[in-house]
Amino acid sequence: QQFSEQRQFFTEGVDLFNKGNLFYSRRIGSSPSYYPEIDENFEEVTNFPNNVKVLNAVKISGRTKDGLGVGVFNAITKKTDVIIKNYDTNETRKEVVEPLSNYNILVVDKQFNKNSSVSLINTNVTRNGSFRDANVSGLLFDLNNKTNKYNVSGGLKSSSISDTQNTNGINASLFLAENSGNFRYSVGGEFMSKDFDNNDLGINFRTNYYSFYNNASYR
Repeated sequence: QQFSEQRQFFTEGVDLFNKGNLFYSRRIGSSPSYYPEIDENFEEVTNFPNNVKVLNAVKISGRTKDGLGVGVFNAITKKTDVIIKNYDTNETRKEVVEPLSNYNILVVDKQFNKNSSVSLINTNVTRNGSFRDANVSGLLFDLNNKTNKYNVSGGLKSSSISDTQNTNGINASLFLAENSGNFRYSVGGEFMSKDFDNNDLGINFRTNYYSFYNNASYR
């Protein structure tokens, strides 16, 4: 399930960071990423938290008169432990379920010809120690002619995950459309590889597919 963001800091001034749908702000400060391995016959986690504390978050974004937009976002979440109790020996131990983590986004967006843009975005999640790290980059474009009759849009995204094993994936799309006149059409396609994964700082429910789309109408 995908829930809407209610925290004011993460809803205001985030237009640049939402480029390419690679940012799902509820990942920051959500429930811990890991659940400890326990002996269910003798052990129990006594205080598993609902969320991780956000220590610090900052975002800076703006656009020049020439149409160049730049955005930088960074957040740090606290190391989070749980207590595991052994009912046989009455002993307790601590285990890390979320390490000290850094979430970062960098966006550069160039608008030109009043109605076209090219964007570069990078999201990165770095967790302290031997925990999972993730990096996702995207190059996006939305090109229109002066009358907005013709449009070409799409992009290329890549993910790199460092965990028990390293995986890399890609997501590519291209769409063409005629948006005015009596006869209008659009055609496009998208490919997502099996190992594309942007879920550390984004949200994605499905991978490993090809998708094709076309539409034609007379008005």
